[in-house]
Amino acid sequence: MQMTGYELLANYEKAEDKDKQIQILSDLNHIPVDMVCFVIDNREKFENLETPLSTEEFAKWCETELDRVDAHIHAQEIYYREICNVYRIASTYGKRVQNREQRIS
Repeated sequence: MQMTGYELLANYEKAEDKDKQIQILSDLNHIPVDMVCFVIDNREKFENLETPLSTEEFAKWCETELDRVDAHIHAQEIYYREICNVYRIASTYGKRVQNREQRIS
């Protein structure tokens, strides 16, 4: 049996003993416990998922998510470098102007 993300989360939420439910959901869906825990910890990414959470589908999801996160990291790295450059310019600009004014006087 393969549950969707929504079904897995709903079954987890209904359980009285949530720790035991994680193992039960793992066994029922033939997926690793770590995968169940990841889905629970990141529920906002899975609560609307309508495809069954097989290990194959989860691996595909992970590949897509890794690509998305990598693109975000790359964009943040570019932004970081831009801030560093502007900071370097801004932090030395006043000093250069002062030095120039002192030489002129």
